[in-house]
Amino acid sequence: KIYKLYKNTISVVITMNEQTILKYFPNAIEGHKLTADAADLLMKKYQLAPKNTLFGYSTCPDEINRNVTKFSLYYGGHQFPLGGLTGYPFRGKTGFAAFSHHAPDNGNILILYGPHVGISESGELGKVLRKNQSNESAACGAAIAFLNKYNAAKKNGKTYEPNYDILDMEQYAIEKMLMPHAEKIANSQAPVKELVDVNYQIIDESIMKIIENLKHHFKGKIALIGGIIINSQPNGYFDLRRFEVADGGDVFDLADELLAISIKE
Repeated sequence: KIYKLYKNTISVVITMNEQTILKYFPNAIEGHKLTADAADLLMKKYQLAPKNTLFGYSTCPDEINRNVTKFSLYYGGHQFPLGGLTGYPFRGKTGFAAFSHHAPDNGNILILYGPHVGISESGELGKVLRKNQSNESAACGAAIAFLNKYNAAKKNGKTYEPNYDILDMEQYAIEKMLMPHAEKIANSQAPVKELVDVNYQIIDESIMKIIENLKHHFKGKIALIGGIIINSQPNGYFDLRRFEVADGGDVFDLADELLAISIKE
């Protein structure tokens, strides 16, 4: 497993954060490698090239997510942000429709999506050391903030209720969506891992509903890459959960093929 995950950087000594990745995300692939392999596969099998494909992403706006994958190297700097806090697709049906209308004539769209989680140098889930800072901080901060508030209320014998605030609408929406899962998350042996898994499920289900709606008017190919972004030092990783291409009425699952390519000799 170690060799598979750290193919290009294997060493005799496995660091604490590497151990945590192997424990909780054994199929994770280094982000830049996964990007290159995915772009190559999309080009060879479905002709998704820079000139005919617009890239969009529904990931948390946290700056540490921008360099984990490198799709800008393959599809250029014209990118459409579709997500908000935690990576939830807050642009919704209207935003995704606008995104599809900006695709090249007779072209395609590629969407990267999913939540993120930090892993500290000591191997702690939910923490990461950011550039030019001396102390580790939460990642994903919005998701962990909810978990902390829920646990604090529970400790005091109260039931947590998300606070409606017109100036904090995304956080309110996230917390409302997480509330039905809060007890399961809080009681998990690894609450942060459960939290990011639940967030992925929520995001994935929403993305699929939006895409199903989008298919009614968008005639090009729609490629989806879903998973969990892992913020770690020195490399970021991506735990792939979905990789598929919708072409007309057909949907082609490429996840196993991409993983096989990314971990081969």
